[in-house]
Amino acid sequence: MYSDISLGFDYLDAKNYVRFPYWLFRFFPVTKNKDIIAAKVKEFNSISYKKNKFCALIASHDMTGIRAKMLRSVNKIETVMLAGKFMQNDKTLITDFNNNKYEYLKQFKFNLCPENDVYKGYVTEKIFDALEADCIPIYWGGDVPPEPDVINSKAVILLDPDEPENALHTIQTLYINEKAYANFKKNKKLNDYAVDWIADIMQHTFDLYEEKIKIKSFYKTCSL
Repeated sequence: MYSDISLGFDYLDAKNYVRFPYWLFRFFPVTKNKDIIAAKVKEFNSISYKKNKFCALIASHDMTGIRAKMLRSVNKIETVMLAGKFMQNDKTLITDFNNNKYEYLKQFKFNLCPENDVYKGYVTEKIFDALEADCIPIYWGGDVPPEPDVINSKAVILLDPDEPENALHTIQTLYINEKAYANFKKNKKLNDYAVDWIADIMQHTFDLYEEKIKIKSFYKTCSL
């Protein structure tokens, strides 16, 4: 099927394609105004909530088995709260938080957020959900680290399901040592240069749309 413009997760070298992951739609306004983007990045970095619980995972399935492997590892430190359909052990997401993931996650120091699949470019909203709720993401996906032009790698814990030891040591240290946790949380969630990176994508997308509209208008005029 032919399309004038296509957007997606993948890194493709195509004239009318823009890598525009879904998380951009979810967390950033589609705008040419760099000041609006900068304000959103600043908002992410200023978010701070008091935490009284360990770690949560919200998932409906585990088709690849990655979640179960990560869960078994992190459960060695303390029980992870599972609020989705996958291995549910906590119903308060529904009963107390009206299925509001953001409000639910605000309680937790950590959020276990592996991707549904592991391939390059596939970074979904999961890690941004964690950052927005001021959780430390425990992450695994196709890009390690994920979205390095936007997310500060020092604000994320990468847990390889097959070699989890280093990550588990970090998680346990941050969990039991308040000073270490506070120092980790001083890391900005998003990089300062994320503003330029996002603004460039937005501008490129607008430019493509405007170009296609002009071309279609020209041919429509010629056909009259």
